[in-house]
Amino acid sequence: MGVVLFFRYGGEAVLLDILACYTPQVEPCGDEVLADLKPNVLGELSAKMAAAGFKGPIGAGANPLVAKAALLAGEGSSRGAGRRGVLVRRQLVSGLLFQVPSGSEAQFMAGLPVDFLWPLPVKTIKLLRGLGLVTTGDVARIPERELFSRFGTEGMLAAAYSRGWDHRKVRSLYPPPDVIWTLDLEHVERRDELERSLGLGAEQIVDTLRRDRCGYRHLELALRLESGVLVEGTRGFTEGAPDPLRMRFQLGMLLSLLAVSAPATGMRVQAGKLYRLQGRQMDFFTVSRAGEDALLQTLGAVNLKYPGKLVRGFADAGGLFRRERMRELYTGS
Repeated sequence: MGVVLFFRYGGEAVLLDILACYTPQVEPCGDEVLADLKPNVLGELSAKMAAAGFKGPIGAGANPLVAKAALLAGEGSSRGAGRRGVLVRRQLVSGLLFQVPSGSEAQFMAGLPVDFLWPLPVKTIKLLRGLGLVTTGDVARIPERELFSRFGTEGMLAAAYSRGWDHRKVRSLYPPPDVIWTLDLEHVERRDELERSLGLGAEQIVDTLRRDRCGYRHLELALRLESGVLVEGTRGFTEGAPDPLRMRFQLGMLLSLLAVSAPATGMRVQAGKLYRLQGRQMDFFTVSRAGEDALLQTLGAVNLKYPGKLVRGFADAGGLFRRERMRELYTGS
């Protein structure tokens, strides 16, 4: 049986990377993180988080509701449940762990203020207080059907939360899900038309990556041909700046490596192995770097004028650019 952790952090991706080594269920939301993992790794996890610079309290419980309530009760003034021995305090390398033992969720929640039913809308919590309900235990004593008749679905949730039940699962949101773009084509066989379509895809994917503050380390291009054949190409990167010009150039090179033997009826681009960018990385990637941008524009123009020639020139051992130089340019490293 797993345990859900809740803590606040400053947006450091390294902490999420550490959590992702132990569980796929990592859910960052603003400055808060939820993770569902096995309880026997807590000590090792805490040591690694401390080594990465994290020092702070952590809440733990059977579900997201109880885990967050444990942290709030542990570091705040609502310590009634803790004084009764329900909330366990444990010193870890990274800081204090406030944990609600399995099976004692209802007892723990009973003495907490109604405000601790945090998944409910604020207006619902205000209405509960307006009825004279002070603690979650007061809410738990009201029959579920009565709460439902007054508040609808939110009343049913209030009944469940007040007893320490939470139907929600920690979502697997880190690493972020891949960004996929698709386009249906009208039997396109000219390479310049395919490259123009890829340019549109690069713009849309980069818009999504910038909005979500993500970089990418994997790029995949697939073409569906009129003959029914699917041709694919993939490439890994040490870093993937969310830059439309760079992605367009990378996709153009992938296209040049594909064996396109018939007109294309569709294309799919997938940016994967995403990672969260910090503020300074976003600034770095969005600032224009004139020399590099000019080079990429020139290479892109050459590739449009002479499709397929650019890659062969790079691959030629006797050419101006050797394979190592091509790899350096292509990965952006």
